[in-house]
Order: sequence, then C-alpha cells, then structure tokens
Amino acid sequence: MNRPSPIVILAPCFNEQENIINFLNSLKEVCHVLNGLFEIVIVNDGSTDKTSSLLRSFSLKSEKIKLTIIELDFNIGHQQAIFQGLTYAKSTKANQFIVLDSDGQDDVNLIPKMIKLKNYDIIHVVRKKRKESYFFRFSYAIYKIIFKIITGQSIAFGNYCLINRTVLNRATNVGFVHFPAFLSKFPLSKYYIEVDRHKRSHGKSKMSMADLLNHAIKSFIEYAEQLLVVCLWIFITLLLILVIFAIFILYEKLFTNNAISGWASTVIIGLFNGVLITLSSFVIGTQLLKNSYNQNLKNKISIVKNSEDVTTNN
Repeated sequence: MNRPSPIVILAPCFNEQENIINFLNSLKEVCHVLNGLFEIVIVNDGSTDKTSSLLRSFSLKSEKIKLTIIELDFNIGHQQAIFQGLTYAKSTKANQFIVLDSDGQDDVNLIPKMIKLKNYDIIHVVRKKRKESYFFRFSYAIYKIIFKIITGQSIAFGNYCLINRTVLNRATNVGFVHFPAFLSKFPLSKYYIEVDRHKRSHGKSKMSMADLLNHAIKSFIEYAEQLLVVCLWIFITLLLILVIFAIFILYEKLFTNNAISGWASTVIIGLFNGVLITLSSFVIGTQLLKNSYNQNLKNKISIVKNSEDVTTNN
C-alpha cells in the first residue's frame, strides 16, 4: 500500500535560539492533529548562536512527522535560504509546500485552514495591520505605491504561503531574489487569508532599516524586464521632449530674429547624454544583478540527508 504524499513545511532560521524549540513544538502540535504525513524542513542559515545545537538535539518522536535540517556553512540571507529549502523540497514526493518564518510571528494555527483550501496554486497569508513604528508604516506604504506604479502589481503579503508543485518547480528552475515579488508576477489561482501577525516570541528582529531597504530593492529586481520597459518609455518621452526643444531652438534661430541663449544647446546635449547614460547603466545593472543573484542561488545547493539526521553542506 502506497504511503500518502507528505506536506512539506519549510522555515529558514538565523540565530533563533530563543524561538526555534517553541516553533518546532507548535508545528508538532498542529501537525499531530491533522491527517497525513508532514516533513518539517529547517534551513539553518549560518547561525552563530546555539540554534544549530538545539536543532540537532531536538526530536519530534512522531511517526507522521519527519524533521530535516539543512545546515548552511555561512549566512546567505533569508530569501536565499528559502530557495535552498525549496530546492531540497523539490526532491521530495510532496505536492504541497508551506513557507513561513521561524520567529513565532507567523501563526502556525493557520496551517489546517491552508491545507483544506483546494484548487489554488498559491495561498497567501496577508497582514491586516502592521504594528511597527509610524515611520516604518509610512515608508512601507510609499514602497507599495511605487511598486504598484512600476510593476502594476500589489504586494501586500510576505513569505508565509502555501504553494503547489507547479509553483515550486517554477521557483527552483528560474530562481528568485525576492520570494513574494516572484510569486506576484504570475497569473495563477490565488487565495488570500487576512490575519494580524503575532509579535516575535523572544528577541529582536534581525532586519535593520538598511536590510529592509535592500529587501525592497530586491523586489524590483524580480521585475527587471518590466523595469526595462518603463525605462525605455521614460527615455523615449525625454528624448521626444529634447527633440521638440531642439527643433524649437532651430526654428527660433533660422526663421525668427529672436536671440538664442547660449546655454540652450549645452543644456540639450547635457540632458540627452545624462539621461542616456543613467538609464542605460540602470537597465544593464538591473539585468546583470538579477542574473548574478540567480546564478549564485543555483550554485549554493546544499546536500541534505532525507532523515532526522543533520547534514552540513561543504
């Protein structure tokens, strides 16, 4: 008799010694009352505290839940750690994959509801209200507006989601630098669950304002092709303005007696060169950066044993 396909629950972690055991116990309680098999995959992203030793000593003691730990030699970042976990998950027989954070902010009690929802490619968990500082909320609102204008997509969700194997295959084959932005690009069947996110169980967030800004920039990298089109339209628009301005100056010079300011031609040439160089550098840099990130991600695949044993990549 064939065993049913497991459901993979993936969570990256970095220096979560104060939260990781509570997180695993919470997952164990949720999975224990559900039907089916589960595999919990923890990606230890180069933690320098006691996270690794705590993970190695932890035992689920359950026949229906398996724990797999991916030990990374060094910290490669939250999004790359998710990619590592998804790359491993691709080798399993699972058809449903849940991604969430391990700091206690993502409510594991939503997992039964997510699993029950059928016929969706992606199930997103969306925050109802953010509890950060006013400055952070204001900055995040501006970011969402800019993201919407440039990409035409809304991104009000984070990493917490359930995806099917079709989405998993696309993510691991193409690669990504920003998981939520990557998921927002595709016209797939989606469902959104709105909840108030929990506070961290213990400790402080590892994300500084600089890290958050870097995270936001990466979301635009996922839309490199769309940015290319936007830049092209901006360039064409500015070019037309410059051409019209140049024609006006020539007309004034050839067909009227009006004096032409000496700086007019200098301004035209300077603006044209500046716009061309700036936009060209931005477009080329965006494309190269995306290709570089994707290549780096694909080169950092860890070797993991399919058991509760822990294997470190070398």
